Amino acid sequence: MSGTGAMTFSFPEIHAYWLLGVRQNLVQLALMLMLLAFAWLTMGQDRVGDDWHSTVLMTLYGLGIILSLTASSRQKKLVPAVNERFAVEFMLRTGYPPYPDDIDVLQVKRTIAVVTEEGNVRLWKVKRKGDMFTIEPA
Repeated sequence: MSGTGAMTFSFPEIHAYWLLGVRQNLVQLALMLMLLAFAWLTMGQDRVGDDWHSTVLMTLYGLGIILSLTASSRQKKLVPAVNERFAVEFMLRTGYPPYPDDIDVLQVKRTIAVVTEEGNVRLWKVKRKGDMFTIEPA
């Protein structure tokens, strides 16, 4: 069973990875907008150096850093699961043996080289958009 056309698929691990990235971007955007709104509201006031202004700014900055680091570490924990699941899906859909273990499919930009049982090399195009992978023969 070797695939010859383009195949598109998604799985829970890549969906979770993609959602974490989207949430991280939305939280950072919201915090940045809050910082800008706070700065705009306090512009022109003589009390800008007050302690509560500094406290609010430091709290918002700290919250942004903590949330960003948390989401980033959760995404890093999902990378091995995504790579393992992609290898299984690739093998099931194409019928070719899995590609080398040291390839991070999330970092692949264009192709994956697969060595067949006969020793031939076969190239596969890999595209990822959001939580969907598309693979097709090159």
